[in-house]
Amino acid sequence: MGLFQSKNVLGLDIGSTYIKAAEMNVTKRGAKLLRFGYAPTPQGTLDRGEIVDAAGLSQVIKNVISEMGTKRKNACVGIWGTAVIVKKITLSGVEKQYIGDIIRDEAEQYIPFDINDINLGYFILENRSQSIESLDLLLIGAQKDFVFSYAESIEMSGLHCATMDVSGFALANCFQMNYGDLPGEVVGLLNFGGSVTNFTIVDNGDVVFSRDIPIGGMTYTTDIQKHLSISYEEAEGLKLSFSQGQPGPEELGGIIQTTTDAVVEELTRSLDFYNATAGEAPVQKFFITGGSSLVPNLQQSISTTLNANVQYLDPFSGIQFDGKNFSDDVIQQIAPFASIAMGLGLRKIGDS
Repeated sequence: MGLFQSKNVLGLDIGSTYIKAAEMNVTKRGAKLLRFGYAPTPQGTLDRGEIVDAAGLSQVIKNVISEMGTKRKNACVGIWGTAVIVKKITLSGVEKQYIGDIIRDEAEQYIPFDINDINLGYFILENRSQSIESLDLLLIGAQKDFVFSYAESIEMSGLHCATMDVSGFALANCFQMNYGDLPGEVVGLLNFGGSVTNFTIVDNGDVVFSRDIPIGGMTYTTDIQKHLSISYEEAEGLKLSFSQGQPGPEELGGIIQTTTDAVVEELTRSLDFYNATAGEAPVQKFFITGGSSLVPNLQQSISTTLNANVQYLDPFSGIQFDGKNFSDDVIQQIAPFASIAMGLGLRKIGDS
């Protein structure tokens, strides 16, 4: 049992508005959330996913870990933003055992950074039809400085950065643990965060597309701030109270809907890009989550514009929670923003 325990990690989702940590118990029978902690991300510590103030960030992580009461020291941290590239590519005439020899040369044409400054990885898409004539894989690149700054912040907080995962993959991980692979279905997953929306497409259990769209809850707040000429804090307060059904200034609903239209337009662009480049089956269903997914009428706007079935992702439809540590009210409260931390917490040390 000790050996098994040692492979468990603490899922750590460092978002632009909140830092979230999930301690999961994962066995062959399923998964259970044991502990969950979160705290606001200090302003000025992150910029589009890149760490600006490692000391400030690590202090908050340390506080979250302390309040949770977790004993785990190994963390799996999610990475996102402009320094992370995910690209589905097809190789021809290559046997699986030789991919490692040629992947750097292949990657150069897809990665917009100097290949020597990149940590490179790949996943073979096992559920695709694979042959020596055509091999589908997902290429993942992250800038070394970016990766190092994450590892440094984690270590400064007293944890060990045992593994890293792309936040969009963690979202897919959480989704699949709850809903399965949904054979024959192409599903879009959207996590509406503070400054970005993680957009991941899963086809037959394989992640075939993942990108971070630079829009989120802060987009709404800055638009309200600008149109009503108020402080950022006042705008944030109005956005939250409006989301909870409380009345606000007459023009508030219109401002929020205009921002929603812009958000959906940006989403449509990413979907068009996927359809044009992936040449795969169209997305039939969307699941949305994230703190900013609760903006009134967002779900309906996506559904209408994309003419698709859009539902909220429930991270507890297939994952249990420890009834001693969580009431139903608390679970309801954390469910909208827990998916990525939980997806990271499902990982094990040594996972590919």
